[in-house]
Amino acid sequence: MYNRNIALIGQNGQDIMKDSSILVIGAGGIGNPLLMYLTGLGIGTVGIVDNDTVDITNLQRQILFNILDIKRNKAIVAQEKLKLLNPQIKINKYTDDIKNLEQIFDEYDIIADCTDNFTTRRLINKYAVKYKKILFSAAAIGWHGYVLRFDFNKQLSPCYNCFCPSDKIDREEFFCSTNGVLGFTTGNVGILQGTLIIKYLLDIDQKQENMWRLNLRDSTLIKSTITSDSTCHICNK
Repeated sequence: MYNRNIALIGQNGQDIMKDSSILVIGAGGIGNPLLMYLTGLGIGTVGIVDNDTVDITNLQRQILFNILDIKRNKAIVAQEKLKLLNPQIKINKYTDDIKNLEQIFDEYDIIADCTDNFTTRRLINKYAVKYKKILFSAAAIGWHGYVLRFDFNKQLSPCYNCFCPSDKIDREEFFCSTNGVLGFTTGNVGILQGTLIIKYLLDIDQKQENMWRLNLRDSTLIKSTITSDSTCHICNK
């Protein structure tokens, strides 16, 4: 099943995939392609967190789902379909709200935040800091998206709160429900997030940059660096 992977990354690289565990929080527009490719790649353990149900408005971009899945829980549906894609790996589902699932963070190597609101992203960031995890946080709106990488094993790593302080007002212009989003945007962001995760696991191109901004309207990808905020109450207690 993995012969194309092995031709590129070797058996050692494939073994790294098999021994890795990734918790994907949010089985929506970004989480769908990420989950599919992580599953096909052969990540040993994949966790899916989502307490939401499939809605008809999701089908434009959430490619794991179809009309027969409407009103069903996203994590349950995703688990069912991903097991058909790759029965060789372990796929866990979590249908509770993330605020009740702090304990599972310690079971995974990498956390992939694919959620769509600031409150949840900040909570995920808090848990990732507490358990010293590697966090890849992704978001998309309109034609634009970004992926952030934080490594809380490192003493001077910034966190999501350094990038977006908790006193920031969560205005409507930052939400897809108000401004819209293309399926191509969420798909590209999910693929970018997954690519960065795999490069991290394989120790490829580990430069200082920890933020990638994608602009599909201009077909550009800009890399930059977020630095730690010495006044941050999350990562600099």
